[in-house]
Amino acid sequence: MARKNQVDVLELYPKPPRVRPYEMVFLVHPDLDEKSVQDLVKQIQERIQQLNGKVTKVDSWGKRLLAYPIRKRRDAYYILMYFVLPSQGLHEVHRYLRYQEPILRYLIVRLDEK
Repeated sequence: MARKNQVDVLELYPKPPRVRPYEMVFLVHPDLDEKSVQDLVKQIQERIQQLNGKVTKVDSWGKRLLAYPIRKRRDAYYILMYFVLPSQGLHEVHRYLRYQEPILRYLIVRLDEK
């Protein structure tokens, strides 16, 4: 039984949120020009940084043919992004990407920690 004046140790030293590494690939609408695609990538990076994350690497694969049509499009810009993010912020990233009109599809995978 705890005393009235006794403070719980967990209140003094809260556990920091767990930061995990992620890999994301997303497909961008092919009708956009290169500058618009780069602006979109920059917006996504800024959103991840707002959620206390850090983008470690961005790799643009350019415009490639899709395996099957998505929204009546046969090709798209492929972007690969590596980032670290607290696990609470991942839901917000999903929500942000879902409402971005030029993004056709995206996939986020948690990487193994080494």
